[in-house]
Amino acid sequence: MPEEMKNQPDLMDKISIQISERITISTQLSEMEVAQIVGVEKQEMEKGGYVWYRLPVVEVDAHRMIFSLAFYEGKLREYKIALVESKQKNGSWKDWSETEERLRAEAIAAWLRDKGYVARVYPWGEVWVGYDPQTGAGYAHIGFFSFHLD
Repeated sequence: MPEEMKNQPDLMDKISIQISERITISTQLSEMEVAQIVGVEKQEMEKGGYVWYRLPVVEVDAHRMIFSLAFYEGKLREYKIALVESKQKNGSWKDWSETEERLRAEAIAAWLRDKGYVARVYPWGEVWVGYDPQTGAGYAHIGFFSFHLD
């Protein structure tokens, strides 16, 4: 391993985020474990074989967050992280603004940096954080390269 990579363990280690005492989101998390979480919402995609699970809002490091996880053939392939503002707890879009969504994306990026992960491509996958004009949302997306899932 090159010396510069030894000094940056996050380049080699797959991302792992603990969101509760019982749940750590990583490639080791099984679809069965997620399906058993109280309040989880399951959405099977009509094509492609992916199954998405939206977890209930959870507080992590003083942030209210929603995690949406995508499994394919029982393995975690990707997930999204979105911050939930207190004014949004009822699911209202009446206070939506692009500025607020961009600020949410910046807050998620700062939180991930504190965890040791910046938005970029890693040997195990990719971390993307930003504002998506197509969905009107600011969020983080973590995707794993399939050869790192076994």
